[in-house]
Amino acid sequence: AGTVNVTWDRGVSTGYDVNATTWTGAIGGSYTPNDKTELRFGVAYSYIESGSQNYVGTALVPGIQTSPSGHALAGSVSLGLKF
Repeated sequence: AGTVNVTWDRGVSTGYDVNATTWTGAIGGSYTPNDKTELRFGVAYSYIESGSQNYVGTALVPGIQTSPSGHALAGSVSLGLKF
């Protein structure tokens, strides 16, 4: 069994933070060789775009604040055994 996912989040700023657009792709699956063993695995990758916001008049330190782009990677492997 398996799954493939793609998500997108537009990243809306509230006026007090900088939230940038995020793209995430993930795949996962499981392998069951017999009725007592199951191997599960998955991996996800996210790309966070850069963002900026002008804090003129709304912050203690006015000016344009930026958030750089970045990447995130996560993975998981698990083994289930039934006795």
